[in-house]
Amino acid sequence: MTVDELSAMIEECAGESVLHEAYAVDPEQTRTTLEKLVDDWNAGKDFDPAVYDLLMGRVVERDGDSTMQTGWLKQQAVSDLQALVIRQWISGLQRGAVVVLYKALADLGNGVCISKKGFRLMPLDIVEMWNSLHPDESPIRIFYP
Repeated sequence: MTVDELSAMIEECAGESVLHEAYAVDPEQTRTTLEKLVDDWNAGKDFDPAVYDLLMGRVVERDGDSTMQTGWLKQQAVSDLQALVIRQWISGLQRGAVVVLYKALADLGNGVCISKKGFRLMPLDIVEMWNSLHPDESPIRIFYP
């Protein structure tokens, strides 16, 4: 498999917007992400390891190139690219904007989330990701009454 073949598979299952937006926000990281997945595929990695293997951090080899395996590969690629876009979006937000966003969403009640590029983000997820992406800034602290 090549990066071009994987890219075609991503466009087939998720549309070209995920791939194009990932390349728009960070072309180098997008290419690196796709190359890593292609390398894993070509090395025989199983894209649906058992839970025990996941917990132990083991890389498992797949039995063959089934349609289920290629489906899991596509799903992993789309998820990785979506995560790249989300990280880029949150890293560009200023601290004050994140605080206002958190308060506005939290005031709406439990279970409220926003959807961005196929991800459902809870208010606390946004704050935690912002904090991890901005280690040199004062962290946003959430206090519960």
